[in-house]
Amino acid sequence: MEAEVERQRLEQEQMESDKVAKMLAESIRQKTLQAEYNRVEKQLNEILPLVNEANLAAAELSRDIKFNTKMVKRLDPFLKDGQMSQGKTDILVKVENNEDDYFYEWPAEKFHNRLYMIREILEEFFDSGELPNTDKNEDPFWDPPNPLLIGQSFLQLEPLGLQFENTLDAVILSIDGQGGKSGQLTIGYRPCNEEGDTDEDKLSDEFMVDDVMELVGKKDLFFVVYVKQAVDLPEGACTNPFVTYQFKFE
Repeated sequence: MEAEVERQRLEQEQMESDKVAKMLAESIRQKTLQAEYNRVEKQLNEILPLVNEANLAAAELSRDIKFNTKMVKRLDPFLKDGQMSQGKTDILVKVENNEDDYFYEWPAEKFHNRLYMIREILEEFFDSGELPNTDKNEDPFWDPPNPLLIGQSFLQLEPLGLQFENTLDAVILSIDGQGGKSGQLTIGYRPCNEEGDTDEDKLSDEFMVDDVMELVGKKDLFFVVYVKQAVDLPEGACTNPFVTYQFKFE
């Protein structure tokens, strides 16, 4: 009976300890979210008046260009489960260039630099009364078409530990902060040798293990990454799409 009582006491202590740990983790998470919210709110309060100023300047200079703010959330797949969406939120300025019928996005620092140039042009216009005839390469309102990040997908590499290939129809998670989807990406990888040959008979026996821990200390495991197709990409952001990828710890 004493042993059973002791066992129950230890179980109760462990339950209490786990409960306290969860409460502490949740408290830290809430504080982190609040700090991120405060940072984003402060940045928005600073940039919104400047965006309004840029729109007024464009109207004064008879430019068919509109400025708006846009929030994007960089997802971090290397955080623990359930925390991936806690990545940093960035504030961008979306520039709708209706003169050339496309749009581009500027980070806050670039927008500030362009606004200084816009102010100079506007001041010259007020002094002379003549609209400036600026070459595009010197036009602070203009940018050439640039790639836009429409979303992120994630692919786990665990099967490589046993030399298995993996193909996945991965959801492209939107970065607009709303938790939506931006399409679907068919991606995968396949083990290969140093020459890129994926024939199983030509793979190194060194990596043909029964337990992934047997790979510890080994080097030069090769594999091919492939991107087959993407579907249901956002309208207006699906011209000449391409994929870049990054490994954990890079």
